[in-house]
Amino acid sequence: CHVSAYELHAVDFGSSAEKVFATLDEHPYVVGEFVWTGFDYLGEPTPYYSARSSYTGIVDLAGFPKDRYWLYRSRWRPDQPTAHLLPH
Repeated sequence: CHVSAYELHAVDFGSSAEKVFATLDEHPYVVGEFVWTGFDYLGEPTPYYSARSSYTGIVDLAGFPKDRYWLYRSRWRPDQPTAHLLPH
């Protein structure tokens, strides 16, 4: 099962990174955010019912950064240049 790097699916109990970043930009007094979950994990098969794990993390089960990780890194560490090419 493959989950698109373009965040086509968001969990029902959360928001996409783009929506969260827009909200943070509109409210500069907000000093942080929470990502559920930072890592993929076994259990709670999201977004696919028949899957064995959650695919909503920004880091996969083996600890490798997923494509969305680099989006978050560019927002969280603006002092460090970040470039990442998405696969097609």
